[in-house]
Amino acid sequence: MSSKVKDGTLCSPNKYDVCIDGICEQVGCDHGLGSKAVLDACGVCKGDNSTCKFFKGQYLIQHKANDYYAVVTVPAGARSIQLHEMQISTSYLAVRNLGKKYYLTGDWTIDWPGKFSFAGTVFDYQRSFNHPESLYAAGPTNETLVFECSKTCGRGVKKRDVYCKSTGSPKVKILPESMCSTDHKPDSQQTCVLGRCPKNDRLQWVISSWSECSASCGPGVQKRELKCGEKSIHGKLITFPQRRCRNIKKPNIDLEEACNKGACPSPALYNMVSGWYSSPWQQCTVTCGGGVQTRSVQCLRQGRPASGCLPHQKPAVLRACNTNFCPVPVKRGKIQLYVLQQGWLLRTRDPAKITFSTYTH
Repeated sequence: MSSKVKDGTLCSPNKYDVCIDGICEQVGCDHGLGSKAVLDACGVCKGDNSTCKFFKGQYLIQHKANDYYAVVTVPAGARSIQLHEMQISTSYLAVRNLGKKYYLTGDWTIDWPGKFSFAGTVFDYQRSFNHPESLYAAGPTNETLVFECSKTCGRGVKKRDVYCKSTGSPKVKILPESMCSTDHKPDSQQTCVLGRCPKNDRLQWVISSWSECSASCGPGVQKRELKCGEKSIHGKLITFPQRRCRNIKKPNIDLEEACNKGACPSPALYNMVSGWYSSPWQQCTVTCGGGVQTRSVQCLRQGRPASGCLPHQKPAVLRACNTNFCPVPVKRGKIQLYVLQQGWLLRTRDPAKITFSTYTH
């Protein structure tokens, strides 16, 4: 039997070229045999890149913590997506959708370079030991994608594809796995260490304020939480899994205590007696260093404002919160701003690693 494929068969899934008499012949985007017509960056055949809008920018933030960090969000319908490092680093590009499903370098694994089909297009992921990473897709995409930098230090996992192939003929042929012995199958993944993570001096144990008493009258319980977190450069407290603070001494404090707002009125008198009713506590005015929480307190009877509540039983309307010490300020480089597509606002500082990205829409 002939090994030639049927005339007109595409040479590859993402090009117009077709096989004719066993030879791959060039076909342009105008479907002309031998034509050199190509799509422009906007997806227009023989276009001049004038029918779409270009977006580009640089991501310059450096992160100490071992995590995934969003670089840019690219909407569905984008074309000519290009991301590349300006210089080699120990970070890795990752891609996910808005539902946090990872297509590239997810779940703390590192994908090998190659072509990855997702979001309605094919991404060409390039990485070598002596060149910066790059990622390209012609598009268009059929869903919004979030491009991230993955962890830059510590222990991780790298993986590869393992195939069963023929060895008796000069042309390599992929075979079903059942035809190869599983005793000598190479590992498809292995652990890797990207270097010791630098110490994050901003990490600390953060003690939350006491919750409201679980009972409006009589004995109850109030609780507070101990969280691992750090204060961002914008003053916002960012929390992490507790294992992130495993090398920091945990405060020896009680996280639960008894509370009592006084005896409950008898059922017969309940609807006849006025009582103090308070709203939930508002957010603390600061994330560290000591702040204030407020709430409103009213004297009510049957849900309506009333008089007759005893002043000495009135609950507090103010209380201290986030009394933990603030971390020592860290000196930072020059702050710059880049405003990109659809509200993408990046605060950046002078970095060692720069990721450059472009796409059209």
